[in-house]
Amino acid sequence: MQKIIDISHYQTVTSWSAVKSSVDAVIIKATQGHALSSNSYLFTDSKFHEYAKACVKNLIPFGAYHFFTGDTMANAVKEADHFAKQLEPYKNLVMYAFCDAENYNNRWLLGLSREQLTANINAFCRRMEQHGYVAAHYTNTDHIQSYIDLDSIDYPLWQAHYGGSKPTQGGDKLIAWQYTDKGRVTGISENVDMNHGYIADAEFAIMQLGARGLMNTPLYWRQNYTKLKYLDKLFVSCAARIKKAGKPTATTEAAITSLQQAGIIDTPEYWRNSSAAITHLPELLRNLGGAV
Repeated sequence: MQKIIDISHYQTVTSWSAVKSSVDAVIIKATQGHALSSNSYLFTDSKFHEYAKACVKNLIPFGAYHFFTGDTMANAVKEADHFAKQLEPYKNLVMYAFCDAENYNNRWLLGLSREQLTANINAFCRRMEQHGYVAAHYTNTDHIQSYIDLDSIDYPLWQAHYGGSKPTQGGDKLIAWQYTDKGRVTGISENVDMNHGYIADAEFAIMQLGARGLMNTPLYWRQNYTKLKYLDKLFVSCAARIKKAGKPTATTEAAITSLQQAGIIDTPEYWRNSSAAITHLPELLRNLGGAV
Protein backbone atom coordinates (compact mmCIF):
# COMPACT_ATOMS: atom_id res chain seq x y z
CA MET A 1 0.00 0.00 0.00
CA GLN A 2 1.27 3.47 -0.90
CA LYS A 3 0.88 6.78 0.93
CA ILE A 4 -0.37 9.30 -1.63
CA ILE A 5 -1.44 12.94 -1.33
CA ASP A 6 -3.28 15.12 -3.82
CA ILE A 7 -2.61 18.84 -4.05
CA SER A 8 -3.45 21.95 -6.08
CA HIS A 9 -3.03 25.71 -5.82
CA TYR A 10 -4.83 25.48 -2.49
CA GLN A 11 -1.69 23.95 -0.94
CA THR A 12 1.60 25.75 -0.35
CA VAL A 13 4.64 23.50 -0.48
CA THR A 14 7.46 24.83 1.70
CA SER A 15 9.84 21.86 1.46
CA TRP A 16 9.77 19.27 -1.29
CA SER A 17 12.49 17.25 0.41
CA ALA A 18 10.22 16.96 3.45
CA VAL A 19 7.29 15.95 1.26
CA LYS A 20 9.46 13.30 -0.42
CA SER A 21 10.33 11.86 2.98
CA SER A 22 6.68 11.78 4.02
CA VAL A 23 4.82 10.29 1.03
CA ASP A 24 5.27 7.75 -1.74
CA ALA A 25 3.56 9.71 -4.52
CA VAL A 26 1.68 12.91 -5.32
CA ILE A 27 -1.36 13.60 -7.50
CA ILE A 28 -1.50 17.19 -8.78
CA LYS A 29 -4.44 19.12 -10.16
CA ALA A 30 -3.47 20.03 -13.71
CA THR A 31 -6.45 21.46 -15.54
CA GLN A 32 -10.16 22.23 -15.52
CA GLY A 33 -12.92 22.61 -18.08
CA HIS A 34 -15.34 25.38 -17.09
CA ALA A 35 -14.73 27.43 -13.97
CA LEU A 36 -17.62 27.10 -11.53
CA SER A 37 -17.74 30.79 -10.62
CA SER A 38 -16.49 32.64 -13.72
CA ASN A 39 -16.44 32.39 -17.52
CA SER A 40 -12.99 30.81 -17.70
CA TYR A 41 -12.76 27.68 -19.84
CA LEU A 42 -10.00 25.16 -20.42
CA PHE A 43 -7.53 26.53 -17.94
CA THR A 44 -4.52 25.18 -16.06
CA ASP A 45 -4.11 25.16 -12.29
CA SER A 46 -1.73 27.95 -11.34
CA LYS A 47 0.58 25.59 -9.45
CA PHE A 48 0.55 22.59 -11.76
CA HIS A 49 3.74 23.12 -13.71
CA GLU A 50 5.64 24.34 -10.65
CA TYR A 51 4.61 21.28 -8.68
CA ALA A 52 5.14 18.84 -11.55
CA LYS A 53 8.66 20.19 -12.14
CA ALA A 54 9.36 19.90 -8.41
CA CYS A 55 8.32 16.25 -8.46
CA VAL A 56 10.59 15.62 -11.44
CA LYS A 57 13.50 17.37 -9.71
CA ASN A 58 12.97 15.49 -6.46
CA LEU A 59 12.36 12.11 -8.16
CA ILE A 60 8.84 11.78 -6.73
CA PRO A 61 6.31 9.67 -8.67
CA PHE A 62 3.29 11.77 -9.58
CA GLY A 63 -0.04 11.66 -11.34
CA ALA A 64 -2.37 14.44 -12.45
CA TYR A 65 -6.09 15.14 -12.57
CA HIS A 66 -8.48 17.23 -14.61
CA PHE A 67 -11.63 18.71 -13.07
CA PHE A 68 -14.26 17.65 -15.57
CA THR A 69 -17.17 19.68 -16.93
CA GLY A 70 -17.74 17.87 -20.23
CA ASP A 71 -21.50 18.02 -20.81
CA THR A 72 -21.27 16.23 -24.18
CA MET A 73 -18.95 13.58 -25.51
CA ALA A 74 -17.46 16.15 -27.90
CA ASN A 75 -16.72 18.52 -25.04
CA ALA A 76 -15.30 15.63 -23.01
CA VAL A 77 -12.80 15.04 -25.81
CA LYS A 78 -12.00 18.76 -25.99
CA GLU A 79 -11.24 18.82 -22.27
CA ALA A 80 -9.07 15.70 -22.58
CA ASP A 81 -7.08 17.34 -25.38
CA HIS A 82 -6.38 20.36 -23.17
CA PHE A 83 -5.35 18.10 -20.28
CA ALA A 84 -3.01 16.09 -22.50
CA LYS A 85 -1.38 19.24 -23.86
CA GLN A 86 -0.46 20.38 -20.36
CA LEU A 87 0.85 16.93 -19.41
CA GLU A 88 3.03 16.66 -22.52
CA PRO A 89 6.32 17.84 -20.90
CA TYR A 90 6.02 15.04 -18.33
CA LYS A 91 4.48 12.36 -20.54
CA ASN A 92 6.70 9.45 -19.56
CA LEU A 93 6.43 10.28 -15.86
CA VAL A 94 2.69 10.71 -15.26
CA MET A 95 1.49 7.71 -13.23
CA TYR A 96 -2.19 8.17 -14.08
CA ALA A 97 -4.21 10.85 -15.86
CA PHE A 98 -7.44 11.14 -13.85
CA CYS A 99 -10.84 12.45 -14.89
CA ASP A 100 -12.33 14.11 -11.79
CA ALA A 101 -16.08 14.16 -12.49
CA GLU A 102 -18.11 15.70 -9.65
CA ASN A 103 -21.45 17.39 -10.19
CA TYR A 104 -21.58 19.39 -6.95
CA ASN A 105 -22.17 23.02 -8.03
CA ASN A 106 -21.13 21.87 -11.49
CA ARG A 107 -24.01 22.97 -13.71
CA TRP A 108 -22.47 21.34 -16.79
CA LEU A 109 -22.86 17.91 -15.21
CA LEU A 110 -25.88 18.39 -12.95
CA GLY A 111 -28.50 17.84 -15.64
CA LEU A 112 -26.91 14.75 -17.14
CA SER A 113 -28.41 11.29 -16.77
CA ARG A 114 -26.39 8.51 -15.20
CA GLU A 115 -25.88 7.01 -18.66
CA GLN A 116 -24.72 10.26 -20.26
CA LEU A 117 -22.28 11.18 -17.50
CA THR A 118 -20.85 7.68 -17.64
CA ALA A 119 -20.48 7.91 -21.42
CA ASN A 120 -18.75 11.28 -21.17
CA ILE A 121 -16.26 9.99 -18.59
CA ASN A 122 -15.48 7.06 -20.86
CA ALA A 123 -15.01 9.40 -23.83
CA PHE A 124 -12.54 11.49 -21.83
CA CYS A 125 -10.59 8.43 -20.67
CA ARG A 126 -10.46 6.91 -24.15
CA ARG A 127 -9.08 10.16 -25.51
CA MET A 128 -6.37 10.22 -22.85
CA GLU A 129 -5.42 6.68 -23.82
CA GLN A 130 -5.15 7.82 -27.43
CA HIS A 131 -2.74 10.51 -26.24
CA GLY A 132 -0.60 7.79 -24.64
CA TYR A 133 -1.53 8.07 -20.96
CA VAL A 134 -2.84 5.58 -18.43
CA ALA A 135 -6.35 6.93 -17.96
CA ALA A 136 -8.27 6.64 -14.70
CA HIS A 137 -11.16 8.39 -12.99
CA TYR A 138 -11.97 9.95 -9.63
CA THR A 139 -15.35 9.81 -7.99
CA ASN A 140 -16.95 9.36 -4.59
CA THR A 141 -19.36 6.97 -2.95
CA ASP A 142 -22.36 9.27 -3.43
CA HIS A 143 -21.73 9.53 -7.16
CA ILE A 144 -21.33 5.77 -7.47
CA GLN A 145 -24.69 5.31 -5.80
CA SER A 146 -26.57 8.05 -7.65
CA TYR A 147 -24.86 9.54 -10.69
CA ILE A 148 -22.57 7.13 -12.58
CA ASP A 149 -22.65 3.49 -13.67
CA LEU A 150 -19.37 2.26 -12.22
CA ASP A 151 -19.64 -1.14 -13.89
CA SER A 152 -19.61 0.58 -17.29
CA ILE A 153 -16.39 2.52 -16.63
CA ASP A 154 -13.56 0.10 -17.31
CA TYR A 155 -10.77 2.29 -15.97
CA PRO A 156 -8.82 2.36 -12.69
CA LEU A 157 -10.74 4.04 -9.87
CA TRP A 158 -9.67 6.66 -7.34
CA GLN A 159 -12.51 6.90 -4.83
CA ALA A 160 -13.26 9.44 -2.12
CA HIS A 161 -14.91 7.81 0.89
CA TYR A 162 -14.55 9.57 4.22
CA GLY A 163 -15.11 7.61 7.39
CA GLY A 164 -15.44 3.89 7.77
CA SER A 165 -13.43 1.20 6.09
CA LYS A 166 -11.97 0.78 2.61
CA PRO A 167 -14.71 1.10 -0.02
CA THR A 168 -15.55 -2.03 -1.97
CA GLN A 169 -17.69 -0.81 -4.89
CA GLY A 170 -14.76 -0.66 -7.30
CA GLY A 171 -13.40 -4.12 -6.55
CA ASP A 172 -10.07 -4.72 -8.27
CA LYS A 173 -10.36 -1.43 -10.17
CA LEU A 174 -9.70 0.57 -6.97
CA ILE A 175 -6.16 1.98 -7.06
CA ALA A 176 -6.54 4.75 -4.47
CA TRP A 177 -8.86 5.53 -1.57
CA GLN A 178 -9.09 9.17 -0.53
CA TYR A 179 -10.04 8.85 3.11
CA THR A 180 -9.70 12.39 4.50
CA ASP A 181 -9.26 16.00 3.44
CA LYS A 182 -7.69 16.96 6.76
CA GLY A 183 -4.33 15.27 6.48
CA ARG A 184 -1.10 16.94 7.52
CA VAL A 185 2.22 16.42 5.76
CA THR A 186 5.56 17.91 6.70
CA GLY A 187 6.56 20.44 4.07
CA ILE A 188 3.02 21.61 3.24
CA SER A 189 1.37 24.47 5.11
CA GLU A 190 -2.29 23.54 4.68
CA ASN A 191 -4.35 20.39 5.14
CA VAL A 192 -4.11 17.91 2.30
CA ASP A 193 -6.21 15.06 0.96
CA MET A 194 -4.74 11.74 2.06
CA ASN A 195 -5.02 8.53 0.08
CA HIS A 196 -4.17 4.87 0.51
CA GLY A 197 -2.77 3.55 -2.76
CA TYR A 198 -3.44 0.00 -3.93
CA ILE A 199 -1.21 -0.04 -7.00
CA ALA A 200 0.44 -3.42 -7.61
CA ASP A 201 3.95 -3.55 -6.11
CA ALA A 202 5.70 -4.19 -9.42
CA GLU A 203 3.75 -1.49 -11.24
CA PHE A 204 4.50 1.07 -8.54
CA ALA A 205 8.15 0.04 -8.62
CA ILE A 206 8.14 0.86 -12.34
CA MET A 207 6.70 4.30 -11.51
CA GLN A 208 9.46 4.84 -8.93
CA LEU A 209 12.21 3.75 -11.31
CA GLY A 210 10.76 5.98 -14.02
CA ALA A 211 10.72 8.96 -11.66
CA ARG A 212 14.36 8.26 -10.81
CA GLY A 213 15.40 8.31 -14.46
CA LEU A 214 16.15 4.61 -14.75
CA MET A 215 13.93 3.81 -17.72
CA ASN A 216 12.90 5.62 -20.86
CA THR A 217 9.73 3.62 -21.50
CA PRO A 218 7.83 3.16 -18.21
CA LEU A 219 4.45 2.82 -19.92
CA TYR A 220 5.79 -0.06 -22.01
CA TRP A 221 6.96 -1.87 -18.88
CA ARG A 222 3.67 -1.23 -17.05
CA GLN A 223 1.87 -2.89 -19.93
CA ASN A 224 4.31 -5.78 -20.31
CA TYR A 225 5.95 -6.63 -16.98
CA THR A 226 3.72 -9.66 -16.45
CA LYS A 227 4.82 -11.22 -19.74
CA LEU A 228 8.33 -12.12 -18.57
CA LYS A 229 9.03 -14.36 -15.59
CA TYR A 230 10.93 -12.69 -12.74
CA LEU A 231 10.57 -9.20 -14.21
CA ASP A 232 8.18 -8.13 -11.45
CA LYS A 233 10.71 -9.20 -8.82
CA LEU A 234 13.50 -7.38 -10.66
CA PHE A 235 11.52 -4.12 -10.61
CA VAL A 236 10.61 -4.40 -6.93
CA SER A 237 14.18 -5.26 -5.92
CA CYS A 238 15.69 -2.45 -7.95
CA ALA A 239 13.20 0.13 -6.67
CA ALA A 240 14.15 -0.81 -3.12
CA ARG A 241 17.89 -0.62 -3.80
CA ILE A 242 18.45 2.05 -6.46
CA LYS A 243 17.52 5.63 -5.55
CA LYS A 244 18.82 7.51 -8.59
CA ALA A 245 20.16 6.90 -12.07
CA GLY A 246 23.82 6.32 -12.82
CA LYS A 247 25.83 5.92 -15.99
CA PRO A 248 24.48 2.97 -18.01
CA THR A 249 26.86 0.08 -18.48
CA ALA A 250 28.48 -0.20 -21.90
CA THR A 251 27.09 -3.67 -22.54
CA THR A 252 24.20 -5.83 -21.45
CA GLU A 253 26.65 -8.46 -20.22
CA ALA A 254 28.30 -5.91 -17.93
CA ALA A 255 24.87 -4.95 -16.61
CA ILE A 256 23.95 -8.56 -15.84
CA THR A 257 27.25 -9.04 -14.05
CA SER A 258 26.71 -5.89 -12.01
CA LEU A 259 23.18 -6.90 -11.01
CA GLN A 260 24.36 -10.38 -10.09
CA GLN A 261 27.18 -9.04 -7.94
CA ALA A 262 24.69 -6.78 -6.17
CA GLY A 263 22.53 -9.79 -5.35
CA ILE A 264 19.58 -8.53 -7.39
CA ILE A 265 19.59 -11.40 -9.89
CA ASP A 266 20.83 -14.96 -9.44
CA THR A 267 20.02 -16.42 -12.87
CA PRO A 268 22.34 -14.55 -15.26
CA GLU A 269 21.87 -17.02 -18.11
CA TYR A 270 18.12 -16.44 -18.01
CA TRP A 271 18.58 -12.67 -18.38
CA ARG A 272 21.13 -13.16 -21.19
CA ASN A 273 18.65 -15.23 -23.13
CA SER A 274 15.70 -12.93 -22.38
CA SER A 275 17.56 -9.75 -23.32
CA ALA A 276 17.96 -11.04 -26.86
CA ALA A 277 14.23 -11.60 -27.23
CA ILE A 278 12.46 -8.80 -25.31
CA THR A 279 12.13 -5.26 -26.70
CA HIS A 280 13.78 -2.58 -24.53
CA LEU A 281 15.17 -5.14 -22.04
CA PRO A 282 18.86 -4.62 -22.93
CA GLU A 283 18.47 -0.86 -22.44
CA LEU A 284 16.66 -1.40 -19.14
CA LEU A 285 19.34 -3.78 -17.83
CA ARG A 286 22.14 -1.38 -18.80
CA ASN A 287 20.38 1.45 -16.95
CA LEU A 288 19.82 -0.66 -13.84
CA GLY A 289 23.26 -2.21 -13.92
CA GLY A 290 24.92 1.17 -14.13
CA ALA A 291 23.06 2.50 -11.11
CA VAL A 292 23.24 -0.38 -8.67
